[in-house]
Amino acid sequence: CYLSIKFDRQITKKNAEYRDPKSSKALSKLNNNLQEVSNIMRQNIDEILKRGENLESVGRKANSIKEESKKFRNMTGQLSFQTMLQKYGVFVVIGLMAFLLICFKLFRS
Repeated sequence: CYLSIKFDRQITKKNAEYRDPKSSKALSKLNNNLQEVSNIMRQNIDEILKRGENLESVGRKANSIKEESKKFRNMTGQLSFQTMLQKYGVFVVIGLMAFLLICFKLFRS
């Protein structure tokens, strides 16, 4: 109960200070408070702009990673095909030659 009475007195005192239009102290405090709020708002706007720049940077990096992953996928497909050719190419060529030789002998006779 005592705290609420003390707080009520402080509020009443501050209210009286700000109500008196001739009080230079009230005007000074009001100007200081307005300046403080203005500075805080400027800082907030600067932080928001920095976040926007950071988001743009992250977006550019994400697009770059996406493009590089496409290149990587294409390269792995090519390497897989080359590996398959190295592994089975000789057998395919020998089988094709045998098939052509058999076909040639059958149709020649």
